[in-house]
Amino acid sequence: MHYLSRRPRAVILLIFLAAVASGCGPQKTAAGPRVILHDVGAKTTNEECLAIAETLVRALNTRDVDLFNTAMDWEGFIEQVTSGLAVDPAFREGFVGRFKKSLREPTSFFGDLVRSVEKGGSFRVLRVRDEADGKAVLVRQLHKEGGLNYYSFRVVRRPDGKPRAVDIYVYLSAQMTSDLFRQIYQTGSDGASSSATPEERARTDAMKKSFKLLADIRAAIRAEDPKHAWELYKQLDPLLYAQKSYQIVKINIAQQLNDNDIYLAALDEYRSRFPNDPSLDLILLDAYMVKQDFASAKSAIARFSASIGGDPFLDVLRGECELAEGKPDIAAASAQAALDADETLVAALDLSVRCSIALKKFDETVRLLELGKKRFSRNDNDLEGKPEFADFVKSPQYKTWSQKKP
Repeated sequence: MHYLSRRPRAVILLIFLAAVASGCGPQKTAAGPRVILHDVGAKTTNEECLAIAETLVRALNTRDVDLFNTAMDWEGFIEQVTSGLAVDPAFREGFVGRFKKSLREPTSFFGDLVRSVEKGGSFRVLRVRDEADGKAVLVRQLHKEGGLNYYSFRVVRRPDGKPRAVDIYVYLSAQMTSDLFRQIYQTGSDGASSSATPEERARTDAMKKSFKLLADIRAAIRAEDPKHAWELYKQLDPLLYAQKSYQIVKINIAQQLNDNDIYLAALDEYRSRFPNDPSLDLILLDAYMVKQDFASAKSAIARFSASIGGDPFLDVLRGECELAEGKPDIAAASAQAALDADETLVAALDLSVRCSIALKKFDETVRLLELGKKRFSRNDNDLEGKPEFADFVKSPQYKTWSQKKP
């Protein structure tokens, strides 16, 4: 089971922005300071931040792009992306126009997150965090197939008095979304500055040439053709391989290839290139699980959990490690703690069921299966064909329970 998101947001944003930035000219104007938005007037309250985050999640669950875009201040976001850079006004106008048009397209940030929901994924608001530039709301994303990511929506009060989200920190890439857009906006506008080194100029030229290739990679990923995406990735200029966004593209493709050797090699390369990156624990968690290095996995979970202030789903992951280590009693406690903290976590209930079977506490297995039916409308009528339920199926508790089922 892979725990790393199969569609890291940094990948989507990079390729999406390639389409936004392509076809732009190199004319420059005077540069100035970059704008980072803060509260205008009264400070945003925790309750207002939570309301914005709940609106964003509700918009995703209902596929309502208009509702999503009312909670996001894209004008403020664009200001943070484009301010202070030496670009031609016509270039900026073209960039902004393409950006706004793209907000409603399937390849947009919203569109990609909605696809996760359509495939059985979920989002949950966790908490408000006080950060250097103001308040932010932490949101967890779970994919049906086991993918995990977190987003921190930075919320500020705007000049009209209303709070809105103006930027998004993506944990799998350890980067503010505006910083990623700004990097490629600058590349598409003016390339390297006059003071840039030959290496920097070469890398900038390589990035410009990669835009079309990245769009083709994105198309291959959407078509669920990772082999073609992998061949396209190998055509990128090697100068780009040292950049984090391109490394995450590589990890994303390698994971979808379902080749553990290629996938683990991509993760090892990421670790060697970015040994101190804040995303490392979250990204490498999957590698530890694949390698069955559960001690390292639990250490990574503990560090990452401390960095975000905790999350019940991380208790589930720790419990998965404990069960794999042959400690079902400890794993059961982790699963119960997660379920007590977040009663919507199906994964916690599933882990509890497997722990009860491992402990041969079949009365508890029956109780948990009934809880799943009541709380999650689970249909567990076909347990006899599932190996993980073999011991339970042989038990008298199963015989009694199965006879009571409609």
